[in-house]
Amino acid sequence: MVKILIGTGVLGGLSLVLGLLLTLCNKVFAVPGDARLNLVREALPGTDCGVCGFPGCDGLPDAILAGDTSVDACQVGGTEVTSEISDIMGPANDDPFPRRLK
Repeated sequence: MVKILIGTGVLGGLSLVLGLLLTLCNKVFAVPGDARLNLVREALPGTDCGVCGFPGCDGLPDAILAGDTSVDACQVGGTEVTSEISDIMGPANDDPFPRRLK
């Protein structure tokens, strides 16, 4: 009976130490994300139709934030979605194609 308790204690202590180590690594090596990504994703209608040319409503926000497409790429959402995404992206993105050569 004592061997079972010792084994359980050792495994419990080991899992506690490894859990704390994983938590520390998560804090040290955290990659900050763009908060606008979730806001743009929530503004989309969520139909995953692919009309915009991207893989559903999860690929379009990445392309909008990277500047690869305009804020009016979602044809299903119409002007409401376009204006909401424009508000999220801010006044610096008035140009629908910011990486276009001028």
